[in-house]
Amino acid sequence: MKRISLFAENLKPISLLLAAALAQACSSPPASTGPTPSVEFKMDVTVPAGGELHDCKFVTMPAGGDQYVIAAQHMYTPGSHHLLLFRTDLSTIPAGGDQIQDCYEGGGGTIMSHVRGVVYGSQVPQGSFTMPAGVGFKMQSEEVLLLQVHYLNAQPNAVDAHVTVGLETITDAGKIQNLAGVLFYYDPFIDVPPASMAKAGARCTLPKDITLQTVFPHYHARGYGYQAYLDLPSQPPSAMPFYTSTDWEHPAKWDGGPLALAAGTKIRFYCDYDNTTGSAEYFQGQSAATNEMCMFTGMYYPAMDQASEYCISNFDQFGVGAATCAATSSCIQSCPPGSAPTGLGSASGSADVSPCWQKCLVASCPAASTPLFAQLTCIGTNCSAECSGSGSSCTACAIQKCPNEVTACQNAACN
Repeated sequence: MKRISLFAENLKPISLLLAAALAQACSSPPASTGPTPSVEFKMDVTVPAGGELHDCKFVTMPAGGDQYVIAAQHMYTPGSHHLLLFRTDLSTIPAGGDQIQDCYEGGGGTIMSHVRGVVYGSQVPQGSFTMPAGVGFKMQSEEVLLLQVHYLNAQPNAVDAHVTVGLETITDAGKIQNLAGVLFYYDPFIDVPPASMAKAGARCTLPKDITLQTVFPHYHARGYGYQAYLDLPSQPPSAMPFYTSTDWEHPAKWDGGPLALAAGTKIRFYCDYDNTTGSAEYFQGQSAATNEMCMFTGMYYPAMDQASEYCISNFDQFGVGAATCAATSSCIQSCPPGSAPTGLGSASGSADVSPCWQKCLVASCPAASTPLFAQLTCIGTNCSAECSGSGSSCTACAIQKCPNEVTACQNAACN
């Protein structure tokens, strides 16, 4: 099982985000683009023949007071499907942390456990962005960041890869009226059976008014289609996507921004998969070769809190099937003891999502998510001991201590 942060404010396993594509690698770095940046970070890695790696190292912003990132640029040797520059909870770089190290797994005190947000990321070998006037990412003096790359080298020879990220900053706070942020919506429930077509999706409700500046989808090699919708407050679900893409490796550029979105707007997104010629079953996870993903990301302003950016409490509609809340509840009860996501609905910790749970949730209907997770949250809070193993004690505790949530799930219909 891969460890993912689902409803946890510490957001430890962000290494799950934006995993690499099966792209052909070459050894020469791309040409520089854009003006000379104020701050520049670099990483050189060797990707072994037939190898896949997630490599990271800690870097720091310059000293001398707070700075505001108003533009950024990057370039990396083709063969990676992403680079990411994360914020962290560190005040200084740990001993040896400025050296390149593996960062495949999150949580458990590993390097990724320090991640607390995203400053910049991309899925193309070179590019840049400039924020609107008066908008910027606030960075502290000597703030510790984490630079991550993910490469998958399908070639018979090793590849020397070069990565550079440049940030253009200003120090005049009077020129910044809005702080920028990044939405990172990650669907933790994906099931792509062998010899089958499949679908995954989720939805998040915006708690505040924002202006969406960019849109970036992400899915892996089985993916052949992506759609994102805006369900407006007090309106029926939209039938027309505001963003689509059919290229998992190089997603289509979104030209609809900046777009003002009111509080209560729901961002709904789906990924379509074609595994008709495959013999393996794919679940969510980091590896571009052995897992799948479905994500919606986008730059926006003004910045919200981190829980809102990662949709910690406003996610729903994980299912794309027809199973009711009651049927889905029965399904997950049949999963092996100890396979339930840990920390689900809590304010800290993380969630281990087993393939069994992923299959059950994907098969549920969209309307099942809200009553199901209300029930699961209540049971996790009040019946953790009774539900730690098999037996009827869990059901008895749920009926006794979560009667309203259990009844709502049993009565919920798919519509």
